[in-house]
Amino acid sequence: MSPRAAWRLEMLGYPTFDYVAGKQDWLAFGLPYDGYATLAGDHVTEDVATCSVDDRLGDVRGVLGSTRFGMLAVLNADGIVLGRLNRTALDADEDSPVSELMHEGPTTVRPSEELEGLTERMGRADVDAILVTHSDGKLVGLLERDVAEEALEEAHDADR
Repeated sequence: MSPRAAWRLEMLGYPTFDYVAGKQDWLAFGLPYDGYATLAGDHVTEDVATCSVDDRLGDVRGVLGSTRFGMLAVLNADGIVLGRLNRTALDADEDSPVSELMHEGPTTVRPSEELEGLTERMGRADVDAILVTHSDGKLVGLLERDVAEEALEEAHDADR
């Protein structure tokens, strides 16, 4: 229906753009929206410990050893999440390529994910944080479960 709506708005003199990919894709990229949803993308920390798929363990050992959640998001040159390097890799040789030590295809969620169901799933799986990516796989940030739960409490308090 959006092409029809765009045509009508143009007839009324409004500039329009038909976003063919749709609403879910729009939200998955964390773009502005009207409404009152509590979405993951609104509560991520962008300060995520990362490394390159081309790094060697020796290049990232210090960062990996001190990161809060015990992992580094492994990115390619375009910022796409390819894997997750966990602290268990610290036992490997300094010259080991990150590409051989990482866990490929880590679980990620989109910025458009509703916090209510997401925090429940994170709790059941005993996950403290999850990577948030756009639909093209580019890293947005990290959603911490305690931050998400706090945001939900604040949203529920505001509704009362």
